[in-house]
Amino acid sequence: MGEEAIPTNPSKEKVRRITISWSRENPEETGSAEKKFNKYIRKGWVAFVVTSDNRNIQVFRFDPKFEKVHLAPTVEGG
Repeated sequence: MGEEAIPTNPSKEKVRRITISWSRENPEETGSAEKKFNKYIRKGWVAFVVTSDNRNIQVFRFDPKFEKVHLAPTVEGG
């Protein structure tokens, strides 16, 4: 299972995106990924998957078939 933090904004404020990946065939990895997913969702982060045609689709529940999900914090403007 992997988790990768990627800076997504080159400005002064760095916004991170977390990518969580796992193997569907490994129940331990899948369980760990689900726990991480839920941890970030409870903190208010937004989760999305990238489709085969390169579209971002927001997801609200963990689904092991994805094998990779991206999470980004909600950014407040003002």
